[in-house]
Amino acid sequence: MPNWSNYKGLLVPESVSMAKRLEEAQREQRGRAARGKFFSYMSMTQGATGYGYTKPANTLQFEHLREARDKSLIDKIIINARIIQMKHIAKRVIVPGKQIGFRVVHENYADPNFKPTEDVIRRCKEMERIIDNVNQDIHPGGFRDFAAISVDQELTYDRKALVITRDRTGNPIQYHMIDGTTVRPMLLVLMEYMENKKMNDRERAIQSFYYETKIDLTNAAYVQVVDGMPVATWTKDEMAIDITNPSVEIDKWAYGAGSLLEQSIAATVTWLNAWAYNDGLFNQDSPESLLLIYGDYDPIGLGAFQRQVLDQSGSGDYQKIPVITADQEFKAELLKIRELPKDIQFPELMRMNIQLKTAAYRAHPSIVNFSVDKGGAGGLSIGNNSEDDIIKQSHEEGFQSICHGLANWITRTIIQPRYDDLVMIFEVDTEDEARRIEVLNQQASVGMTINEWRRAQGLKGDLPYGDVPNNSVYIQAMQAGQEQQTNLNGPAPVANEGEEKSTADQVKQSDSKDLNKSLSKSEEKVLVIEIID
Repeated sequence: MPNWSNYKGLLVPESVSMAKRLEEAQREQRGRAARGKFFSYMSMTQGATGYGYTKPANTLQFEHLREARDKSLIDKIIINARIIQMKHIAKRVIVPGKQIGFRVVHENYADPNFKPTEDVIRRCKEMERIIDNVNQDIHPGGFRDFAAISVDQELTYDRKALVITRDRTGNPIQYHMIDGTTVRPMLLVLMEYMENKKMNDRERAIQSFYYETKIDLTNAAYVQVVDGMPVATWTKDEMAIDITNPSVEIDKWAYGAGSLLEQSIAATVTWLNAWAYNDGLFNQDSPESLLLIYGDYDPIGLGAFQRQVLDQSGSGDYQKIPVITADQEFKAELLKIRELPKDIQFPELMRMNIQLKTAAYRAHPSIVNFSVDKGGAGGLSIGNNSEDDIIKQSHEEGFQSICHGLANWITRTIIQPRYDDLVMIFEVDTEDEARRIEVLNQQASVGMTINEWRRAQGLKGDLPYGDVPNNSVYIQAMQAGQEQQTNLNGPAPVANEGEEKSTADQVKQSDSKDLNKSLSKSEEKVLVIEIID
């Protein structure tokens, strides 16, 4: 029998269901405290709209990011350039090493000692066909459209949502993307609903939510909220969310630290303000300056001057020099009331913004068709990009990171649930065939043998003399050494007639043996004709 005197407050027997409810609530509360919290209730009430977050209140909202992308010329150009780059490689590789695009390989494909079996090759081809099988109703352009949308969602919102269709055995067979800004974690939607309804029982809240919205949250992992109302749910097997910049800061879990656009929004605001101000300088609603005239002047001459300069008479002849007759006390002064772009150091401001924005996207300034002046003045010039700059642009870390992130996401969600030893990779080498051969010839001239060069070119069969460096300098030096050795040893001794005949017979027999060996290797029939004098 417990000692009830040690307890204070309301005592309820264990048989009462309310006591069990309180015990469960206390256990759940202790479990929450042990796991830690990821959202504050204050930000939840401030940032919530309808049945879920549009985005945490202390972060930039999705609609604001969309508006910034559409109005900021610099961000739009960078994002569109990345989309075009992705479209260029968003295709399946048929001949590895000769094409750019994606392919599925074994996780040990980089190991030079690994040789893929027929089963590995078959499974890789199978997964490549599944990756290429996107929902054509959503993405009419196939995987190319899917990859382009993925780049736009990542750079603008850093929130990509993938809907996966599986067969009866649970294997993925098709997939498509939806607007990730409308997809919320189910827990956040339910927490916000329970907070508004002042409920602390999860099962009861799920039932109440279903009665109001006809949306069942029992097995849901994600909820789509459009115009403040839930419209669809997905389980963990049906939906995959990808965030490239994750964070565990309060109110940022499940949303991340923000997209590259959001992280560099300060430079975007500066760009928009500077661009809008300088664009307004071309507005002719207000004059650029005032002309002040002092002293005694001729009214008739001033009227002619006004008509000529301001074109009040409609003649438009501005090349004539205006003449005003006046006495010695006459004075004219020009007072500027609007600054010009050069006066506020507009080029330097734009240069700084371009460098900051491209740095935020991990891109080269040539991606927006600007390049730093090589003369050292620090200015910017349009175009004038060398071929090397363009080649480096395709290999820069920003685009490589996007490709690796997309490949890793598809590997986790599409490939590894079926085959956990396969991965997806992108081959983004944009070198053309002529440049590839040029680089290969340069490597061959350094130390590659002739047979190694042939194998690199895809040619079959080794030459009997091909295990020497493919270097003209080396070959000439070797020939010169052989000639020098011959001169040192003197001329070959002259054999008598019998020895000469014996030597000829030996050579003939040796040639016959070599011929028979070559015939046995090639298994070809050859007709040999000898002419005897």
